[in-house]
Amino acid sequence: MKYCILLCGLLFWGIFLSAGTSEREYSEKDLKKASNINKALIYNKLSEKYRGIDREKSLDFAQKALQYASRFGQYSQKGTAYKNIGVVYYFTGNIPLAEKYYEIAVEAFQKEDDLQGIANCYNNIGLLYQDRASYDTSLFYFEKALVLFQKNNDKQSISKIYLNKGLVFNSKGDYSRALQFFRQAYALSVTLNDLSSMMNSLINIGTVYETQEKLDEALTYYHKALHISNATGDKHTKSTIFSNIGFIYYSKDDYPHAIENLYAALVIKQELVDKSGMITCLNILGNIYTGNKKYDKANELFFQSLKLSEDIGEKRSIAIALTCIGSNLIKMEYYAKANEYFHQSLEIAISIGAKPEIRNNYELMVISYAAMKDFNSSEKYIQLYKAYTDSLTVNENVLVSQKSGTEEAYSENSKYRNNKGYWFFNPKIYIGATIILLIFTIVFLLLRKRIKENKKQVNQN
Repeated sequence: MKYCILLCGLLFWGIFLSAGTSEREYSEKDLKKASNINKALIYNKLSEKYRGIDREKSLDFAQKALQYASRFGQYSQKGTAYKNIGVVYYFTGNIPLAEKYYEIAVEAFQKEDDLQGIANCYNNIGLLYQDRASYDTSLFYFEKALVLFQKNNDKQSISKIYLNKGLVFNSKGDYSRALQFFRQAYALSVTLNDLSSMMNSLINIGTVYETQEKLDEALTYYHKALHISNATGDKHTKSTIFSNIGFIYYSKDDYPHAIENLYAALVIKQELVDKSGMITCLNILGNIYTGNKKYDKANELFFQSLKLSEDIGEKRSIAIALTCIGSNLIKMEYYAKANEYFHQSLEIAISIGAKPEIRNNYELMVISYAAMKDFNSSEKYIQLYKAYTDSLTVNENVLVSQKSGTEEAYSENSKYRNNKGYWFFNPKIYIGATIILLIFTIVFLLLRKRIKENKKQVNQN
């Protein structure tokens, strides 16, 4: 199971969370010479700039933007500040607050009839529902955003909405519809000679083929996108494409090529101070070294991932890093230490309702306590695991399809295909198979310890 991988972050290609269209880069120095009436704009731009680097700072800038915008009655900047606050909450896993601030932002934008701002918020709300697997509601908001962008004749944004709709259909397993929207986005970007959107569309097409496990086709599209990234000089996108290529090689068990591409991505992400992207690379690399039984090296990478996750307040990635470290400690037979990490991870996972992480910790704690011959605790976590997994619905999708250029949580567990062709988690099959596996694991650990004890007795004699 590859549930230790965390590809965290938002869609970089089908989503636009930033407020305006200005390409000017602002720094904190600009605040010193700016008039008060212009400070809301600068603070908003700084909030967007720092959201992938320092979430607390990004939130602080957005709140200061809100103060200045309110003071001068700048409703569009006020709406942008609310939206930026919502984005920070999205990144840190507080989805209810993110949605609340997006809705408040819509009200502010409506006071100035700012169709662009309203549409951006509808897009972001659509993403929230997409993450909850409420796909029809997600499509509803994407369609509302699309109508407004069409009114503004904003073809670039229309192209991005096509990408987001394609991602929804990809998540639903409707790959033909997904490809239809991605190709529409690509065709529109070609007419605009928009290399960036062309590149993003190619990435998304690649992800569909990757989801279908047509890995060679996916590589073809990723390499086409990589070629365009060289022409655009877009380092951020280039690093993400390297990550995607590395992940495919990882899936193909071609570890040398996977490591080569992931380190290429990591170098760029470090240069850009893209902490979310660095976490992605470190986690996949950690899994590669785990697969090669280099547990110390793997945990070194997971600890780096943990530190970065703590820096940006990404609770889910903190929980996953802790679980990964504990999982490797089990393999190294440091069972008590492993349990310490599982308990830390479990506390965080429960606090944010991260269901896969809760389930994974329960499963691993069954094994670690059994290895310690603490069968009462092992039995306790078997029951918790079973009760928790029973509570999950069949419609919960455990395999989250990888989004365009995206870095999303990936979990590979037992899957089955229903008659619609969608991939879903089957609790009954999974529970039965896993509990049988856990029982065999406990028996195996007992036999192994008994053999070791017998060998010691023989040596003493």
